[in-house]
Amino acid sequence: MDYQQLLENGIFKWFDAISQIPRTSYKEQAISDFILEFANERNLEVVQDESNNLIIKKDATAGFEDKKTIALQAHIDMVAVKTSDSNHNFDTDPIEIQIDGDYIKANGTTLGADNGIGVATALAILDDESIEHGPLVVILTTGEEVNMIGAEAIDLSNVHADYLLNLDSEDEGIIIIGCIGAVDVEFTYDKDLTDTNNEYLKVELKDFDGGHSGLAVGDYKLNASKGLARLLYGLEDFEIAEIKGGAGMKNAVSSSAHAIIAVSDKEKARTILDKTAAELKNEFSLNDPNGHILVDDASHDGQVMSKKNSKNLVDLILHFPDGVYKAHKGALISSSNLGVLEDEGDVIRGVSMLRDDYESELKFNANMIKDTCEKYGARAEIKNIIPGWEREDSELVEIARNLAEKEYGHDVITITVHGTLEPAFLKHEMPETPMISVGPTIEDVHTPKEKANISSTLKFWDYIKELLKELA
Repeated sequence: MDYQQLLENGIFKWFDAISQIPRTSYKEQAISDFILEFANERNLEVVQDESNNLIIKKDATAGFEDKKTIALQAHIDMVAVKTSDSNHNFDTDPIEIQIDGDYIKANGTTLGADNGIGVATALAILDDESIEHGPLVVILTTGEEVNMIGAEAIDLSNVHADYLLNLDSEDEGIIIIGCIGAVDVEFTYDKDLTDTNNEYLKVELKDFDGGHSGLAVGDYKLNASKGLARLLYGLEDFEIAEIKGGAGMKNAVSSSAHAIIAVSDKEKARTILDKTAAELKNEFSLNDPNGHILVDDASHDGQVMSKKNSKNLVDLILHFPDGVYKAHKGALISSSNLGVLEDEGDVIRGVSMLRDDYESELKFNANMIKDTCEKYGARAEIKNIIPGWEREDSELVEIARNLAEKEYGHDVITITVHGTLEPAFLKHEMPETPMISVGPTIEDVHTPKEKANISSTLKFWDYIKELLKELA
């Protein structure tokens, strides 16, 4: 199947359309306006709010007017991560979609199938008059990847739905019926700047796998920011001129990081760095074998952080809890991810996202990280508390599971997940509405390796159409 043939399917047609429009978090105006125009052209009732959230209503198919109202929900923003050699500009450039066997992927960037496939599913349903369904409400939110700010802000007081289908799941054969809560710990670390006569080296980690900090945190990939601190820790003395880790996304495991450092003896420093690099590569040879660690000569124009100031920052990063805290029988319960490490002039800023099944433990772990930051002289703040979506077993779950097993031809399970999903907020607005999350297989989200399985997406399209009819 070539790409043009693929576009004959409703989901892929509309996924291609929205992939032409830059839609990173905080920058969803254009994609929101595109969908607003889409709805107006079809004479659908639509509301666009100040956060660029959209609520679209479509009348029932003839003969289904008195049936149950179904809400479809997805988020229109995407994570922006690219390979180190990509020149892609997420503010202006369309996503370059390619076919790779039974998958679609992007050229050196995140694909945006999270949650573009869900958005495209909703648009395809709104666009197709042959699908049988009761009254429909489509809820499209902004800023899901940055604290779910759209879902928190949206006014659903005029929305009624008997069932809600969140379209942000990424595993065929799994129906999500709950998720954990999350919180951020953000620290700022003051620079103590000084002049230096030492020579410069650049230490760089790139092309590690990274991944979604909820779904992939248990895969034990190298967090490049933590790896960078490990490399610098072995040096006897160094001064940091520049440091950065991750792609600015707290919910993505850092796949890249770098520092420019001043050292008094470059050859000795190289020997130590090369030894530590070999150790790291060996330790992650099974789980994350494709990353690169490079040490090269560098230059820098300006002051550097003092030796004590530099070492203290590295100690802070090293002691910053990261990864899985607790798991039980393969199910993740508690984790954290140091996803952001940025140089902001006079300070270094870091952000960790914590996830936990238990609100009490989530708050405790956040306070422990805050204490660790303050121990090393950083200021820290606990922010952006996201509630959990408490597990719910309902008639909706049974209908969706039974139909999925019939459509897919294999067992389907129901789970709560170690990611955060928007029903956690929507439940507060629609407490009586049963909710589930469903979707096709999408792999390596929040990384440039992100890909969506074509066969699974085509099966999902058939499934979601049948589910709408079954629920009505």
